[in-house]
Amino acid sequence: MDVFLPFISLVLLSAGLGIDNGLLIFIICVLLLNDAAQAMIDTATAKRVARTAAQEAFS
Repeated sequence: MDVFLPFISLVLLSAGLGIDNGLLIFIICVLLLNDAAQAMIDTATAKRVARTAAQEAFS
């Protein structure tokens, strides 16, 4: 997943700069939700492309 590199970067950054743990958890949750939303968009796009191709094949 593309989330792990930013996650590691955030952990290292928070250790060096003293970022609050609550803020760090919030940022990590936003990154995870963004990744999940992108996966849903990719799945919907793949289904739409398949459905469109099937409709064009019957036309």
